[in-house]
Amino acid sequence: MLLTTVLELVALTGGTVHTMTPDEAPRAATVLIEGDRIQAILAPGEEIPATARRIDVTGLHLVPGLIDGMSYFDPDHDTLHVAQGITTIRDVGSDPVIALLHRMPEYRDRVPGPALLTGGAVIDGRPPSSVEAMILDNPAMADELLPILLNEDVDFLSIQLGLGREAYGRVLEIAKENELDVWGPLPRALSLAEALAAGQAGVLFLDGLLPDGVGWPLVQPPACKPAIERLAANGAGIVPLLHATSLRTVDQAAEDFPFALLDPLYEYQWNGELAYRNNLRDDQYQRVGERIAKKQRVILKDMHAAGVKLLPGSAAPHPWLVPGRGLHDELAHWESAGIPPADILRYATLGAAELLGIADERGSLAPGKVADVVCVKDDPSAGIGALRDPETVVVRGHVLEREQIDDMLTALANRITATRERLAKPIEVAEPEVPAGEVVLAGIADVWSFGWVIRAERYAVVREPDGALTYCSRTQYREIEGQEPMEMEVLQRTREGKLDEYRVVLKTKSDAISSQGLWTAQQFRIERRMNGKLVDTKRVRNRVTCLDASSVTSLLLLAQVDRPEPFQVISLHETLEPELLQWAMRVGGTETVEHQILTHKGLIPFRNTDAGSVELARYVVGGGIIELTLREEETFGGPGLPLPERKLELMRQAREAAAAAEAAAAKEAEEGAPAGAGEGG
Repeated sequence: MLLTTVLELVALTGGTVHTMTPDEAPRAATVLIEGDRIQAILAPGEEIPATARRIDVTGLHLVPGLIDGMSYFDPDHDTLHVAQGITTIRDVGSDPVIALLHRMPEYRDRVPGPALLTGGAVIDGRPPSSVEAMILDNPAMADELLPILLNEDVDFLSIQLGLGREAYGRVLEIAKENELDVWGPLPRALSLAEALAAGQAGVLFLDGLLPDGVGWPLVQPPACKPAIERLAANGAGIVPLLHATSLRTVDQAAEDFPFALLDPLYEYQWNGELAYRNNLRDDQYQRVGERIAKKQRVILKDMHAAGVKLLPGSAAPHPWLVPGRGLHDELAHWESAGIPPADILRYATLGAAELLGIADERGSLAPGKVADVVCVKDDPSAGIGALRDPETVVVRGHVLEREQIDDMLTALANRITATRERLAKPIEVAEPEVPAGEVVLAGIADVWSFGWVIRAERYAVVREPDGALTYCSRTQYREIEGQEPMEMEVLQRTREGKLDEYRVVLKTKSDAISSQGLWTAQQFRIERRMNGKLVDTKRVRNRVTCLDASSVTSLLLLAQVDRPEPFQVISLHETLEPELLQWAMRVGGTETVEHQILTHKGLIPFRNTDAGSVELARYVVGGGIIELTLREEETFGGPGLPLPERKLELMRQAREAAAAAEAAAAKEAEEGAPAGAGEGG
């Protein structure tokens, strides 16, 4: 079945139309659509143009397309959203490059997918909540970096918990100057009153309502009344996200989740989260979770009664929050909290559109509005569950009947199956180019995310005739459907533990961007090129220890630094733009972790083989972990590149100290135990 032709005239006849226009009751009517717009709402008996293609929706209820006010965009989820009647989603923190690209009409109409609102990169402090975050340490960085987002014509600004007070203030000022709303969780550095006074348009989660120093296990709903009144008086919005809280009371392993329709990375991540949570689960954990969920339902009803602007959001695809289905799960909690279904329907349509500033285009069924229509069997104003699994969905005038929706879901499942098969294959990577000299160590490292290898890096360490130690690598990235294959070449040349020269080249079939730096005349002279043409030049007057380019060569190099003191690095952004940063290194006290590198993004614990290769590393950024493992190692008959003796001695001392502390704690516990402890029951 083909999509409706863009300029075709379509009449949805015989249904009960819930226009959501204030003071208009549901009524029998025909929705006349031309192109991507509603042309008219015709009363029974009004003439339907003879050229219109009639679609009989007799017995169905027609409502505006639903709006998910909090999601994390993934183009693979377009079908899942549309299949559940969601025709607009707001992305609050996915990969900004992908979100900004797929916001374009030619991408939205491929599925067709829901309209996409995005803030681009989330704005955060250190350490950031995700690898894609824009880090702002101070107001000056806001002035320097926010124009990048503004140039992308983002729909709002999305902030995170770690944003500091001064940088936050400047973000709000810039947002006001550019008539952009700011949404996000309440930053740790501010109170709700301060955030609302600064002009924050909306808050994610209910945590911002808690009195200072009181957590969910102890708080009582009346204690949140001042915050509720403040929200109502200010006119700010809030995404409550009740379903995410209730998940701790549910055993997801016993439920039927559509993993066949989700990228396998999600299945691995979600099951890992469940395993972690099951380690915590006991009767008390369950009871506390149920009490918190009950309190949040009471608070939600209190906010509704107070006139707070509530915005439904799913937070999908966080663990166990299924794209599309997750919004309906959230709305079900609102109904169980005692909010009338008719009010919930308004919150999810016209109310959301008004709060997000898109009510002139969406949120109601009226002439001139975008033709987003959902047709369901039962009256959703009598029971909000009626919105699940609609019979027909119209997305910007494209009519998708149930049979076609099912075909789209089958095609998605087939594509996910092919993805699983592709991910199961190892990534082949060619050897890197190396300078003249003795290759003392070489190998291949795999980088894993959520149980699958996402890139492979082949490296070599060369001792050059003049004494320089040079670290070279080539990284091959896992091919992604619809995108060109990508590889990266890295060279770091060092002398006496300091970086003398580096070169990074990031290549696809059609483009190559490079960054090259050379230490000369007491400064690093850095130039960037795109397809051979000079982009810019910069100078860094600090002597740095290494380059940060998401390469194993940096860890190999740092393993050879014998003094665990703070050091400076040149960090390259996605476009290979350089930034001077300070990192720190600690020597581990266990057999499993020898090094811990504290970076601007998070922690990197790693350990080495006897020959010096990185055997295992974990990049911990926000709540995510990327793991590096050693696939192959070659020392060419020599010792490889063993760690310096001074560092090995520090590691031995750290292990002895840790063992002594553990023994002392055990002895203290034994001496302090009551008589008979540990004997029998």
